[in-house]
Amino acid sequence: MRPFDSRICNPNRSARAYNRVQVARVFTVLREADSAVTALEPVPSLEPVFFSRAILRLDPTWAPLRASPRFERLVAQPEAALKKASANKPSL
Repeated sequence: MRPFDSRICNPNRSARAYNRVQVARVFTVLREADSAVTALEPVPSLEPVFFSRAILRLDPTWAPLRASPRFERLVAQPEAALKKASANKPSL
């Protein structure tokens, strides 16, 4: 059996991410998009497996936030970084 690797699943980080997602859900229901996005911003870095940017992009819970430019930037960050990295990569 392999030893527990806290880099993969850190219970404290997971709990913080989960709590922030729940707060963001409340703000979303209350139509407080800025507060919801503020709560969500650190989540993908806290728990990238369960609360990834792809999940935030696809989950219908966040549909009311999709009109927010901040939310769009949040869910688009990896694609922008990947495009930038691939543009600098030499072709074979």
